[in-house]
Amino acid sequence: MIGHEEERLAAVAELRSWLGTPWAHQGRTRGVGVDCIGVALVIAQAAHAFDDPGAVVPQNYSRLPRMNQMRKFIEQHMSVIEKQDALVGDIVLVAWHTHPTHLMVLSDQTPGCIRPPFNIIHANNARTVSVVTERPLGSWRGMSVTGCYRFRRWA
Repeated sequence: MIGHEEERLAAVAELRSWLGTPWAHQGRTRGVGVDCIGVALVIAQAAHAFDDPGAVVPQNYSRLPRMNQMRKFIEQHMSVIEKQDALVGDIVLVAWHTHPTHLMVLSDQTPGCIRPPFNIIHANNARTVSVVTERPLGSWRGMSVTGCYRFRRWA
Protein backbone atom coordinates (compact mmCIF):
# COMPACT_ATOMS: atom_id res chain seq x y z
CA MET A 1 0.00 0.00 0.00
CA ILE A 2 1.24 3.49 -0.86
CA GLY A 3 1.74 5.87 2.06
CA HIS A 4 -1.41 7.63 3.24
CA GLU A 5 -3.55 5.97 0.54
CA GLU A 6 -6.66 5.77 2.74
CA GLU A 7 -6.21 9.39 3.89
CA ARG A 8 -5.91 10.56 0.29
CA LEU A 9 -9.09 8.77 -0.77
CA ALA A 10 -10.98 10.03 2.31
CA ALA A 11 -9.84 13.61 1.63
CA VAL A 12 -11.04 13.40 -1.98
CA ALA A 13 -14.36 11.90 -0.80
CA GLU A 14 -14.80 14.93 1.49
CA LEU A 15 -14.00 17.25 -1.40
CA ARG A 16 -16.61 15.50 -3.56
CA SER A 17 -19.27 16.59 -1.06
CA TRP A 18 -18.56 20.13 -2.36
CA LEU A 19 -19.44 19.27 -5.99
CA GLY A 20 -22.03 21.69 -7.34
CA THR A 21 -21.08 24.43 -4.87
CA PRO A 22 -21.22 27.74 -6.76
CA TRP A 23 -17.98 29.58 -7.49
CA ALA A 24 -17.46 32.61 -5.24
CA HIS A 25 -14.23 34.58 -4.84
CA GLN A 26 -12.78 33.83 -1.37
CA GLY A 27 -15.82 31.65 -0.60
CA ARG A 28 -15.36 28.92 2.00
CA THR A 29 -18.88 27.52 2.53
CA ARG A 30 -20.12 24.23 1.06
CA GLY A 31 -23.28 24.71 -0.98
CA VAL A 32 -22.94 28.51 -0.84
CA GLY A 33 -19.66 29.44 -2.53
CA VAL A 34 -15.98 28.56 -2.91
CA ASP A 35 -13.08 29.41 -5.22
CA CYS A 36 -10.15 27.27 -6.38
CA ILE A 37 -8.07 28.20 -3.34
CA GLY A 38 -11.00 27.23 -1.12
CA VAL A 39 -11.16 23.82 -2.85
CA ALA A 40 -7.45 23.31 -2.12
CA LEU A 41 -8.06 24.35 1.51
CA VAL A 42 -10.88 21.79 1.84
CA ILE A 43 -8.53 18.97 0.92
CA ALA A 44 -5.76 20.49 3.06
CA GLN A 45 -8.09 20.45 6.05
CA ALA A 46 -9.17 16.87 5.31
CA ALA A 47 -5.49 15.92 5.07
CA HIS A 48 -4.72 17.71 8.37
CA ALA A 49 -2.12 19.71 6.46
CA PHE A 50 -2.66 22.86 8.52
CA ASP A 51 -2.62 21.29 11.97
CA ASP A 52 0.45 23.40 12.66
CA PRO A 53 -0.81 26.33 14.78
CA GLY A 54 1.57 28.65 12.92
CA ALA A 55 0.05 27.88 9.51
CA VAL A 56 -1.29 30.90 7.69
CA VAL A 57 -4.36 30.37 5.51
CA PRO A 58 -4.68 32.72 2.53
CA GLN A 59 -7.33 35.41 2.75
CA ASN A 60 -7.99 38.87 1.33
CA TYR A 61 -6.25 38.02 -1.93
CA SER A 62 -7.12 39.63 -5.24
CA ARG A 63 -9.29 37.89 -7.78
CA LEU A 64 -6.39 37.96 -10.22
CA PRO A 65 -3.36 36.51 -8.41
CA ARG A 66 -0.24 38.61 -8.33
CA MET A 67 2.77 37.23 -10.15
CA ASN A 68 3.83 33.99 -8.43
CA GLN A 69 2.10 34.92 -5.14
CA MET A 70 0.06 31.72 -5.28
CA ARG A 71 3.12 29.59 -6.06
CA LYS A 72 5.10 31.11 -3.18
CA PHE A 73 2.32 30.36 -0.69
CA ILE A 74 1.93 26.77 -1.93
CA GLU A 75 5.65 26.11 -1.76
CA GLN A 76 5.74 27.31 1.86
CA HIS A 77 3.30 24.55 2.83
CA MET A 78 3.73 21.78 0.26
CA SER A 79 6.45 19.74 -1.42
CA VAL A 80 7.11 20.18 -5.13
CA ILE A 81 6.68 16.91 -7.05
CA GLU A 82 7.13 15.87 -10.67
CA LYS A 83 4.00 15.35 -12.77
CA GLN A 84 4.81 11.68 -13.26
CA ASP A 85 4.87 11.21 -9.45
CA ALA A 86 1.45 12.78 -8.87
CA LEU A 87 -1.19 10.83 -6.95
CA VAL A 88 -4.80 11.36 -5.95
CA GLY A 89 -5.11 14.30 -3.56
CA ASP A 90 -2.12 16.17 -4.95
CA ILE A 91 -2.54 19.76 -6.12
CA VAL A 92 -1.90 21.02 -9.64
CA LEU A 93 -1.15 24.69 -10.36
CA VAL A 94 -1.99 25.83 -13.89
CA ALA A 95 -1.68 29.02 -15.87
CA TRP A 96 -4.71 30.06 -17.88
CA HIS A 97 -2.82 32.81 -19.63
CA THR A 98 0.75 33.70 -18.74
CA HIS A 99 0.85 33.38 -14.94
CA PRO A 100 -0.14 30.59 -12.55
CA THR A 101 -3.72 31.42 -11.57
CA HIS A 102 -5.66 28.23 -10.90
CA LEU A 103 -5.52 25.24 -8.54
CA MET A 104 -6.98 21.80 -9.16
CA VAL A 105 -7.03 18.63 -7.05
CA LEU A 106 -6.33 15.24 -8.60
CA SER A 107 -9.08 12.70 -7.88
CA ASP A 108 -9.51 9.01 -8.64
CA GLN A 109 -11.05 8.06 -11.97
CA THR A 110 -11.00 4.39 -11.01
CA PRO A 111 -12.65 4.09 -7.56
CA GLY A 112 -10.07 3.41 -4.86
CA CYS A 113 -7.06 3.80 -7.18
CA ILE A 114 -4.68 6.64 -6.35
CA ARG A 115 -2.65 6.39 -9.57
CA PRO A 116 -3.56 7.60 -13.10
CA PRO A 117 -5.86 7.97 -14.88
CA PHE A 118 -7.02 10.98 -12.90
CA ASN A 119 -10.04 13.19 -12.68
CA ILE A 120 -9.68 16.77 -11.50
CA ILE A 121 -11.85 18.63 -9.02
CA HIS A 122 -11.82 22.40 -9.16
CA ALA A 123 -13.91 25.53 -8.71
CA ASN A 124 -13.94 27.44 -11.93
CA ASN A 125 -15.60 30.71 -12.84
CA ALA A 126 -16.25 30.06 -16.52
CA ARG A 127 -18.95 31.29 -18.86
CA THR A 128 -20.53 27.86 -19.06
CA VAL A 129 -19.96 26.43 -15.57
CA SER A 130 -19.33 28.36 -12.36
CA VAL A 131 -19.41 25.60 -9.75
CA VAL A 132 -17.15 22.95 -8.23
CA THR A 133 -16.90 20.20 -10.83
CA GLU A 134 -15.12 16.90 -11.36
CA ARG A 135 -14.09 15.83 -14.81
CA PRO A 136 -11.53 13.54 -16.42
CA LEU A 137 -8.07 15.00 -16.68
CA GLY A 138 -7.54 13.20 -19.96
CA SER A 139 -3.91 14.00 -20.49
CA TRP A 140 -1.50 16.66 -19.33
CA ARG A 141 -1.27 17.84 -22.95
CA GLY A 142 -2.92 21.16 -23.58
CA MET A 143 -2.72 22.11 -19.91
CA SER A 144 -0.25 24.76 -18.92
CA VAL A 145 0.85 23.00 -15.72
CA THR A 146 3.27 25.16 -13.81
CA GLY A 147 3.64 22.92 -10.77
CA CYS A 148 2.48 19.81 -8.92
CA TYR A 149 2.46 19.72 -5.14
CA ARG A 150 1.96 17.29 -2.27
CA PHE A 151 1.09 18.00 1.32
CA ARG A 152 4.22 17.43 3.37
CA ARG A 153 2.27 15.14 5.65
CA TRP A 154 1.84 12.79 2.66
CA ALA A 155 5.38 13.19 1.28
